[in-house]
Amino acid sequence: MFAASVNLSNLEHPQAGPLECHLPAFALFLQSKGYSAATLPRKIQFTRYFSHWLDIRAIKVSALDEMTVNVFFNDPPSTVHIRPGDFSTLRSLLAWLRQAELIRPSVLHAEERSAGSIENDFALYLKNDRGLSQDTLRNYVPVIRSFLSECSVSDTTGIDKIQVSDITRFIVDRTHTESRKTVKGRVSALRSFFRFSSL
Repeated sequence: MFAASVNLSNLEHPQAGPLECHLPAFALFLQSKGYSAATLPRKIQFTRYFSHWLDIRAIKVSALDEMTVNVFFNDPPSTVHIRPGDFSTLRSLLAWLRQAELIRPSVLHAEERSAGSIENDFALYLKNDRGLSQDTLRNYVPVIRSFLSECSVSDTTGIDKIQVSDITRFIVDRTHTESRKTVKGRVSALRSFFRFSSL
């Protein structure tokens, strides 16, 4: 049972927001994705902080989308310490809310979720979940921008259409003109991107 894995009542409880009533079901969703009992309390606690932030700004659950999450991470409350995994938590939250039909399907946001939006989300993931430096972000993001452009990916719906052959061509075509270190950096950037896109 959920209660045996994580007891919500034992967690620090910021002022309830619009997500509070959904937390038990969201925690079950996270459990189904394989998150351990040791990880769940932090994820639920962070979701509560996000919920409190929504409450202060009078943002309803039905209005949530990637743009809202990005606004939160670009200017988080001073009382909230962002840790690795927090960005993934809110991405999981959006996935669950859509699965529960509490917010609009992401396909309705194809224009908003352009290639530029994908890059921004990826940069936030690298910074907040991976804890990587600004120098690494400056190296990785242009690689993904170039890759998405070559694959003619203009929005999130195009990511699922990327083939292994597209990745191979993107790497191999550069092996004769770039140093081994640069090519290795491209591979690392792509590996991080596909880990991000599978969340």
